[in-house]
Amino acid sequence: MDEVLAVGDAEFQKKCLGKMKDVAGHGRTILFVSHNMTSLQALCDRAIYLENGVSNSTGSVHEAVALYLHGQVKEDSPVYDVIEFPKDADAIIDRIRVLDSEGRPSLRFRTSEPWHIEIQWRNLVGIPVNPNIQLKTNTDVTALIALDATLDWDGRKKAAPGSYVSKVTMPPHFLNGNEYKLSVALDSGSPRKFHHGVTDFLTITLWDPMDETSLARGFFSTPREDVIVWPALNWTCQGPQGEIK
Repeated sequence: MDEVLAVGDAEFQKKCLGKMKDVAGHGRTILFVSHNMTSLQALCDRAIYLENGVSNSTGSVHEAVALYLHGQVKEDSPVYDVIEFPKDADAIIDRIRVLDSEGRPSLRFRTSEPWHIEIQWRNLVGIPVNPNIQLKTNTDVTALIALDATLDWDGRKKAAPGSYVSKVTMPPHFLNGNEYKLSVALDSGSPRKFHHGVTDFLTITLWDPMDETSLARGFFSTPREDVIVWPALNWTCQGPQGEIK
């Protein structure tokens, strides 16, 4: 069930995908063969990865997609405990957790749902600190850098020695479906000083459910996997009959 979808328009594809989900929901098995990672992750629960005509792996869709794209499956944990610290650091990271909207550890999210990165860290000497994150694609393109400046412009609100928990929320309909390597760091601003960080220590997967919840992609049936940011932004429009709402 692949080439039929490839030649159909958006309405036809939507009808076919809906029918397959309906049939599968009544106890039938659908075998979907495709190179389209977005469609696979939207439709399937399990996957068989073929290499030279031989089954190389049978398991979750996430594992099969990772094997197809990168040649190996990286078993990351959404909870990362730091065990090595720099000598004489002024601030250190203890634990990092990636959480879904219900607060459960996870590394796989729909593009249409929010998720969180939680950083447990310590200010050892009493200095202004801004925790920050970086997301990169597997081709080492930096997709995003974010620090907590909207909460604490220069880090002075967290200048007292002690333990802190900083959490950043990634909004829905923002990043495109892709795999992103996470880095986390603690820095001070002016003058700039790096205190502690962990680089590319786990991979987070976002996938497009390809249904009405995919507000950013709309009715366009072809995913653009070469695009990093595909946000659902606020638009306004005036038409012949006035403002379109």
